Amino acid sequence: MVNAQANIDGHFFLEDFLNPSLIAAMEKVYPITPNSDGAETPAYIYSQYFLGRRATAISRQNILKKLSDSFHVTVYTHENCQAVLPNVLYGGKIDYYNDMPTVFQRSRINLNITLKTIQTGIPLRAWDILGCGGFLLSNLQQEPCEYFVPGEDFVYYESTDDAVEKAAYFLSHENERIEIAHNAVEKIAAYHTYNHRVEEMFEIINS
Repeated sequence: MVNAQANIDGHFFLEDFLNPSLIAAMEKVYPITPNSDGAETPAYIYSQYFLGRRATAISRQNILKKLSDSFHVTVYTHENCQAVLPNVLYGGKIDYYNDMPTVFQRSRINLNITLKTIQTGIPLRAWDILGCGGFLLSNLQQEPCEYFVPGEDFVYYESTDDAVEKAAYFLSHENERIEIAHNAVEKIAAYHTYNHRVEEMFEIINS
């Protein structure tokens, strides 16, 4: 089930498939105690915090491995990942506020591989990449397509092979890649600043 979830974006089904016998088996291996005053069930906790994250890790490793077989790929993270991704360049942990915007802007392609448990909304990483003027290659989610135009403001992939094909295309079509990144940052400046969101919230409240 985890391997199947690793290959599916936009729909998180693991919680629905955790029947009582599976939950009982997992509780024997790793017992959990839900908060007595909370709404989180054992199925929610195991699917969200354990299985969903494992599915995301598998998905990310598969894509990064495939990309790094053909291209120069740098991964910025707090833990050296070269044991599982021998062909990637390990960039280490960098400051998110002072250094990461420069990385997003100067990288030819920035990847967003959304956590599988995120079923709605636009990940902060995607906003940050676009807002820094970076080129975004992301897995397919519904909400980014409601605010941005695929192929005009960002690019999405539908499978690991599709991600590799699109990375190859945009690495060899520099002007098109730069134009897409420029379109996104212009759209964010025009429609998606903090001022825009605060004004929108007040409009909702007042209506």
